[in-house]
Amino acid sequence: MPQVDTPTASQAIACPFCGLGCDDLSLIQRDGVPSVDAAGCALAESRFGSALGCGPVGPRLHGSPVTLDHALAFAAERVNQARLPLFAGLAGDLTDIRGALHLAQQTGGVVDHRNGDALMRNSRVLQETGWITTSLGEARNRADLWVLVGDRLFERFPRLRDRLLRAAGRLHSDETPQLVLVGPWSWVPEGLQADRIPLALDALIDFTGVLRARLAGRPASGDAYPETAGLARQLAEARYPVIVFGAGELDLAHGDLTVRALAALVRDLNRNGRAALLPLAGADGETTAQQASAWHTGFGVRSSFHTGVPQFDPAGWSTERLLTGAEADLLVWISTLSADPPPRTSVPTLVLGHPAMRFAREPELFIPLAVPGVHRRGAIHRGDGLALLPLSELEAAELPSGAEVMARLLELIRED
Repeated sequence: MPQVDTPTASQAIACPFCGLGCDDLSLIQRDGVPSVDAAGCALAESRFGSALGCGPVGPRLHGSPVTLDHALAFAAERVNQARLPLFAGLAGDLTDIRGALHLAQQTGGVVDHRNGDALMRNSRVLQETGWITTSLGEARNRADLWVLVGDRLFERFPRLRDRLLRAAGRLHSDETPQLVLVGPWSWVPEGLQADRIPLALDALIDFTGVLRARLAGRPASGDAYPETAGLARQLAEARYPVIVFGAGELDLAHGDLTVRALAALVRDLNRNGRAALLPLAGADGETTAQQASAWHTGFGVRSSFHTGVPQFDPAGWSTERLLTGAEADLLVWISTLSADPPPRTSVPTLVLGHPAMRFAREPELFIPLAVPGVHRRGAIHRGDGLALLPLSELEAAELPSGAEVMARLLELIRED
């Protein structure tokens, strides 16, 4: 008999694996085995596929199976002994992040997200100069000119074209928006019509400076970046241009200055019209970590509780610096949304994470946790920070939640 895909009663589920917050995916049963119709999103297919049906997995101490009670007792002892524990990764949903924050507060630790460098590029600009941004919904419905800056946005946000750039049923216009791609784009979805301006990422600051000069009617230096003439005209004529970038792609010596230049360009455009930035973010729960940390401490991630009160230091409390300099003497890697392992380090490591996680070198302790949006219900912030998406339980699994494990660990630490 041929295999039949039968939709279940749950026709709309949310995906927690990128910042677009797609909530139109469907749970289907193939011969009684659950899977997800990911609407053509390769990222969602891969992430849901790695979590569904992953089989029974238990805690391991130095590579050997142990009970959860034994694992938690060991973890509590190691955290209590640490002078400066680092709670990093933080690729989880809201309850995972809250658990990590409570642990860090109790133990005088540091919290940082695996995408902390990208978060800090945006935070510096927001704190120092401010910016004018828009939401995913407003951009989808109103933009008549999209300017995408970067090279991997379509890979990192696979449904970007269908959900935003060429979305059906826009509320305020039936016209197809213009699209300009600025950067060294190596891959663009087939059939997507766009003007292209090839440009190295490290040239974006100069390019944006010349573009701002043309918009202001000032002479541009020589023949530098002649493509800016046409783009300046498009920006000036557009009713609502939206400039899209992802700080995660600006891994440059001065990536925050590139973000600052784009923010200044948008401010210029708003003097005589309306325009906005759309910083695409939210991968691996980064927006959730930033929002939860801000609510909990008044600061974003890269905060420390080592003095008894939260202290924010975007450079000093980075995971890479703390591990490279061995300032942190214990790494607690928390990652329920991603099966990527922690960075290689000589610092003792405890992992609370995705059951499909594999290691080149086994950490001291590994406690597999339920994946939010797959094995348990949860909630995650959309990439623009303006919506909290409920996550469904798609498959029962004999795995503890991050909130349960971290609450029990907190109790053991307090008892000591």
